[in-house]
Amino acid sequence: MHPHLLLITIIGIMLVPLQQEACASVVEPVAEVIEQLAKLAGRVPAKGAAEALEIAWRASGKAALEAAERGGLGLAEAAARHGDDVMKMAIRVPEAAPVLAARAHEVLPLARKYGDDILRIEARAPGLAGDAVRVFPASGDLRRLAALPERELGEVLSYTSHAADPTAARTLLSAVEKQGGSFLAKLNPKQILAGGLSTAMVIAASGGAVAVVKSPPLLSQIVDAVLAKVGTPVGIALGCLILIVAMPLAMRLAHLIWRISRRRKTRINSFHQ
Repeated sequence: MHPHLLLITIIGIMLVPLQQEACASVVEPVAEVIEQLAKLAGRVPAKGAAEALEIAWRASGKAALEAAERGGLGLAEAAARHGDDVMKMAIRVPEAAPVLAARAHEVLPLARKYGDDILRIEARAPGLAGDAVRVFPASGDLRRLAALPERELGEVLSYTSHAADPTAARTLLSAVEKQGGSFLAKLNPKQILAGGLSTAMVIAASGGAVAVVKSPPLLSQIVDAVLAKVGTPVGIALGCLILIVAMPLAMRLAHLIWRISRRRKTRINSFHQ
Protein backbone atom coordinates (compact mmCIF):
# COMPACT_ATOMS: atom_id res chain seq x y z
CA MET A 1 0.00 0.00 0.00
CA HIS A 2 1.17 3.52 -0.79
CA PRO A 3 2.46 5.31 2.36
CA HIS A 4 0.02 8.20 1.89
CA LEU A 5 -2.97 5.85 1.57
CA LEU A 6 -1.83 3.98 4.66
CA LEU A 7 -1.58 7.23 6.63
CA ILE A 8 -5.10 8.33 5.55
CA THR A 9 -6.49 4.91 6.52
CA ILE A 10 -4.88 5.06 9.96
CA ILE A 11 -6.21 8.59 10.57
CA GLY A 12 -9.69 7.49 9.49
CA ILE A 13 -9.62 4.52 11.88
CA MET A 14 -8.50 6.79 14.74
CA LEU A 15 -11.30 9.28 14.04
CA VAL A 16 -14.12 6.73 14.04
CA PRO A 17 -14.31 6.24 17.87
CA LEU A 18 -14.19 10.00 18.40
CA GLN A 19 -16.94 10.58 15.83
CA GLN A 20 -19.08 7.86 17.39
CA GLU A 21 -18.57 9.36 20.84
CA ALA A 22 -19.59 12.80 19.56
CA CYS A 23 -22.77 11.35 18.02
CA ALA A 24 -23.65 8.89 20.76
CA SER A 25 -26.20 11.13 22.47
CA VAL A 26 -28.14 12.16 19.31
CA VAL A 27 -30.75 10.37 17.21
CA GLU A 28 -29.58 7.95 14.52
CA PRO A 29 -30.36 9.99 11.34
CA VAL A 30 -28.48 12.98 12.73
CA ALA A 31 -25.62 10.85 14.02
CA GLU A 32 -25.17 9.25 10.58
CA VAL A 33 -25.05 12.61 8.80
CA ILE A 34 -22.63 14.09 11.34
CA GLU A 35 -20.39 11.05 11.01
CA GLN A 36 -20.36 11.34 7.20
CA LEU A 37 -19.63 15.06 7.32
CA ALA A 38 -16.83 14.53 9.84
CA LYS A 39 -15.21 11.96 7.56
CA LEU A 40 -15.44 14.34 4.60
CA ALA A 41 -13.94 17.16 6.68
CA GLY A 42 -11.27 14.88 8.11
CA ARG A 43 -11.78 16.10 11.66
CA VAL A 44 -13.85 15.65 14.78
CA PRO A 45 -17.06 17.76 14.99
CA ALA A 46 -16.86 20.80 17.24
CA LYS A 47 -18.73 20.66 20.54
CA GLY A 48 -22.48 21.10 20.11
CA ALA A 49 -22.56 20.53 16.34
CA ALA A 50 -24.53 17.28 16.51
CA GLU A 51 -26.94 18.73 19.08
CA ALA A 52 -27.53 21.84 16.93
CA LEU A 53 -28.32 19.68 13.92
CA GLU A 54 -30.66 17.52 16.00
CA ILE A 55 -32.62 20.59 17.11
CA ALA A 56 -33.03 21.60 13.46
CA TRP A 57 -33.96 18.02 12.50
CA ARG A 58 -36.68 17.85 15.15
CA ALA A 59 -38.09 21.16 13.88
CA SER A 60 -37.73 20.66 10.11
CA GLY A 61 -37.07 16.96 9.52
CA LYS A 62 -35.30 15.87 6.35
CA ALA A 63 -34.81 19.48 5.18
CA ALA A 64 -32.35 20.04 8.04
CA LEU A 65 -30.24 17.04 7.04
CA GLU A 66 -30.24 18.16 3.39
CA ALA A 67 -29.11 21.64 4.47
CA ALA A 68 -26.29 20.10 6.50
CA GLU A 69 -25.17 18.04 3.50
CA ARG A 70 -25.07 21.20 1.39
CA GLY A 71 -23.23 23.27 3.98
CA GLY A 72 -20.96 20.56 5.35
CA LEU A 73 -19.81 20.05 8.90
CA GLY A 74 -19.15 23.79 9.20
CA LEU A 75 -22.88 24.55 9.00
CA ALA A 76 -23.75 22.45 12.06
CA GLU A 77 -20.75 23.92 13.88
CA ALA A 78 -21.86 27.46 12.95
CA ALA A 79 -25.33 26.67 14.32
CA ALA A 80 -23.73 25.50 17.57
CA ARG A 81 -21.81 28.79 17.83
CA HIS A 82 -24.38 31.30 16.57
CA GLY A 83 -27.77 29.75 17.30
CA ASP A 84 -30.74 28.13 15.57
CA ASP A 85 -31.06 30.94 12.99
CA VAL A 86 -28.15 29.44 11.05
CA MET A 87 -29.98 26.20 10.27
CA LYS A 88 -33.32 27.94 9.77
CA MET A 89 -31.81 30.26 7.17
CA ALA A 90 -29.94 27.43 5.46
CA ILE A 91 -33.23 25.54 5.14
CA ARG A 92 -35.15 28.57 3.81
CA VAL A 93 -32.35 29.56 1.40
CA PRO A 94 -30.59 26.33 0.37
CA GLU A 95 -28.00 28.06 -1.84
CA ALA A 96 -26.77 30.04 1.18
CA ALA A 97 -25.80 26.98 3.24
CA PRO A 98 -22.09 27.07 2.24
CA VAL A 99 -21.91 30.82 2.93
CA LEU A 100 -23.45 30.39 6.38
CA ALA A 101 -21.06 27.53 7.10
CA ALA A 102 -18.01 29.59 6.20
CA ARG A 103 -18.96 33.12 7.31
CA ALA A 104 -21.99 33.02 9.57
CA HIS A 105 -20.50 35.69 11.82
CA GLU A 106 -20.46 38.15 8.89
CA VAL A 107 -23.69 37.20 7.13
CA LEU A 108 -26.05 36.61 10.07
CA PRO A 109 -26.30 40.25 11.23
CA LEU A 110 -27.16 41.36 7.68
CA ALA A 111 -29.69 38.57 7.17
CA ARG A 112 -31.38 39.29 10.49
CA LYS A 113 -31.70 42.96 9.60
CA TYR A 114 -32.53 42.77 5.88
CA GLY A 115 -34.10 39.34 5.41
CA ASP A 116 -33.43 36.28 3.29
CA ASP A 117 -32.78 38.19 0.06
CA ILE A 118 -29.41 39.26 1.40
CA LEU A 119 -28.50 35.57 1.74
CA ARG A 120 -29.46 34.92 -1.90
CA ILE A 121 -27.33 37.89 -2.97
CA GLU A 122 -24.31 36.82 -0.94
CA ALA A 123 -24.59 33.23 -2.18
CA ARG A 124 -24.39 34.35 -5.82
CA ALA A 125 -22.14 37.37 -5.38
CA PRO A 126 -19.75 36.45 -2.52
CA GLY A 127 -18.44 39.38 -0.53
CA LEU A 128 -20.86 41.92 -2.04
CA ALA A 129 -23.76 41.75 0.43
CA GLY A 130 -22.32 44.71 2.34
CA ASP A 131 -22.29 46.82 -0.84
CA ALA A 132 -25.84 45.71 -1.61
CA VAL A 133 -27.31 46.97 1.68
CA ARG A 134 -25.23 50.15 1.57
CA VAL A 135 -26.39 51.12 -1.92
CA PHE A 136 -29.86 49.53 -1.84
CA PRO A 137 -31.12 49.74 1.77
CA ALA A 138 -34.79 49.28 0.79
CA SER A 139 -35.88 45.65 0.98
CA GLY A 140 -37.85 46.04 -2.26
CA ASP A 141 -34.62 46.81 -4.10
CA LEU A 142 -32.83 43.88 -2.45
CA ARG A 143 -35.63 41.60 -3.68
CA ARG A 144 -35.09 42.88 -7.23
CA LEU A 145 -31.33 42.37 -6.94
CA ALA A 146 -31.77 38.82 -5.69
CA ALA A 147 -33.88 38.04 -8.77
CA LEU A 148 -31.06 38.96 -11.20
CA PRO A 149 -28.97 36.23 -12.88
CA GLU A 150 -25.69 35.56 -11.10
CA ARG A 151 -23.40 37.28 -13.62
CA GLU A 152 -25.57 40.38 -13.90
CA LEU A 153 -25.93 40.60 -10.13
CA GLY A 154 -22.17 40.73 -9.64
CA GLU A 155 -21.68 43.41 -12.32
CA VAL A 156 -24.57 45.56 -11.08
CA LEU A 157 -23.23 45.53 -7.53
CA SER A 158 -19.72 46.23 -8.76
CA TYR A 159 -20.85 49.27 -10.76
CA THR A 160 -23.36 50.61 -8.23
CA SER A 161 -20.75 50.48 -5.47
CA HIS A 162 -19.23 53.44 -7.37
CA ALA A 163 -22.58 55.26 -7.78
CA ALA A 164 -22.49 59.01 -7.21
CA ASP A 165 -25.94 58.89 -5.60
CA PRO A 166 -28.77 56.40 -4.89
CA THR A 167 -30.68 57.55 -7.96
CA ALA A 168 -27.88 56.42 -10.27
CA ALA A 169 -27.81 52.97 -8.65
CA ARG A 170 -31.57 52.46 -8.83
CA THR A 171 -31.70 53.70 -12.43
CA LEU A 172 -29.01 51.19 -13.42
CA LEU A 173 -30.90 48.38 -11.71
CA SER A 174 -34.05 49.35 -13.59
CA ALA A 175 -32.15 49.47 -16.90
CA VAL A 176 -30.73 45.96 -16.40
CA GLU A 177 -34.16 44.61 -15.46
CA LYS A 178 -35.65 46.03 -18.65
CA GLN A 179 -32.84 45.45 -21.14
CA GLY A 180 -31.03 42.48 -19.61
CA GLY A 181 -27.31 41.86 -19.23
CA SER A 182 -26.58 43.28 -22.69
CA PHE A 183 -27.12 46.75 -21.21
CA LEU A 184 -24.07 46.39 -18.97
CA ALA A 185 -21.86 45.99 -22.05
CA LYS A 186 -22.78 49.56 -23.05
CA LEU A 187 -21.15 51.01 -19.93
CA ASN A 188 -17.50 52.00 -19.74
CA PRO A 189 -15.91 50.31 -16.67
CA LYS A 190 -12.82 52.53 -16.74
CA GLN A 191 -14.95 55.66 -16.78
CA ILE A 192 -17.03 54.39 -13.86
CA LEU A 193 -13.95 53.47 -11.81
CA ALA A 194 -12.37 56.85 -12.51
CA GLY A 195 -15.33 59.16 -11.96
CA GLY A 196 -18.13 57.08 -10.49
CA LEU A 197 -21.48 55.97 -11.89
CA SER A 198 -23.86 58.83 -12.63
CA THR A 199 -27.53 58.88 -13.58
CA ALA A 200 -26.69 60.74 -16.79
CA MET A 201 -24.27 57.98 -17.75
CA VAL A 202 -26.98 55.32 -17.36
CA ILE A 203 -29.57 57.34 -19.30
CA ALA A 204 -27.09 57.98 -22.12
CA ALA A 205 -26.17 54.28 -22.36
CA SER A 206 -29.85 53.38 -22.63
CA GLY A 207 -30.40 55.88 -25.44
CA GLY A 208 -33.00 57.64 -23.31
CA ALA A 209 -35.10 54.49 -23.05
CA VAL A 210 -34.78 54.31 -19.26
CA ALA A 211 -36.34 56.89 -16.95
CA VAL A 212 -34.70 58.24 -13.82
CA VAL A 213 -35.64 56.13 -10.79
CA LYS A 214 -35.45 58.05 -7.54
CA SER A 215 -35.12 56.55 -4.08
CA PRO A 216 -38.44 55.50 -2.50
CA PRO A 217 -39.99 57.78 0.15
CA LEU A 218 -38.93 57.17 3.74
CA LEU A 219 -42.37 55.78 4.66
CA SER A 220 -42.13 53.24 1.85
CA GLN A 221 -38.70 52.15 3.07
CA ILE A 222 -40.04 51.69 6.60
CA VAL A 223 -42.97 49.60 5.36
CA ASP A 224 -40.59 47.50 3.24
CA ALA A 225 -38.34 46.94 6.25
CA VAL A 226 -41.27 45.83 8.42
CA LEU A 227 -42.60 43.49 5.72
CA ALA A 228 -39.16 41.91 5.33
CA LYS A 229 -39.31 40.95 9.02
CA VAL A 230 -42.74 39.31 8.93
CA GLY A 231 -42.60 35.99 10.75
CA THR A 232 -39.33 36.75 12.52
CA PRO A 233 -39.04 37.68 16.22
CA VAL A 234 -38.06 41.22 15.18
CA GLY A 235 -41.10 41.44 12.89
CA ILE A 236 -43.46 40.25 15.63
CA ALA A 237 -42.00 42.81 18.04
CA LEU A 238 -42.35 45.58 15.46
CA GLY A 239 -45.93 44.54 14.74
CA CYS A 240 -46.81 44.64 18.44
CA LEU A 241 -45.14 48.03 18.83
CA ILE A 242 -47.08 49.45 15.87
CA LEU A 243 -50.35 48.12 17.33
CA ILE A 244 -49.57 49.59 20.75
CA VAL A 245 -48.83 53.00 19.24
CA ALA A 246 -51.50 52.98 16.54
CA MET A 247 -54.53 51.74 18.51
CA PRO A 248 -54.77 54.69 20.95
CA LEU A 249 -54.27 57.13 18.07
CA ALA A 250 -56.98 55.41 16.02
CA MET A 251 -59.39 55.49 18.98
CA ARG A 252 -58.71 59.19 19.57
CA LEU A 253 -59.28 59.95 15.90
CA ALA A 254 -62.54 57.99 15.87
CA HIS A 255 -63.71 59.82 19.02
CA LEU A 256 -62.82 63.18 17.48
CA ILE A 257 -64.74 62.39 14.29
CA TRP A 258 -67.75 61.31 16.39
CA ARG A 259 -67.69 64.57 18.41
CA ILE A 260 -67.46 66.71 15.27
CA SER A 261 -70.31 64.78 13.66
CA ARG A 262 -72.43 65.17 16.79
CA ARG A 263 -71.82 68.92 16.93
CA ARG A 264 -72.84 69.30 13.30
CA LYS A 265 -76.08 67.39 13.90
CA THR A 266 -76.81 69.55 16.94
CA ARG A 267 -76.27 72.75 14.92
CA ILE A 268 -78.48 71.52 12.09
CA ASN A 269 -81.27 70.58 14.51
CA SER A 270 -80.99 73.98 16.24
CA PHE A 271 -81.17 75.76 12.86
CA HIS A 272 -84.35 73.92 11.83
CA GLN A 273 -86.00 74.64 15.17
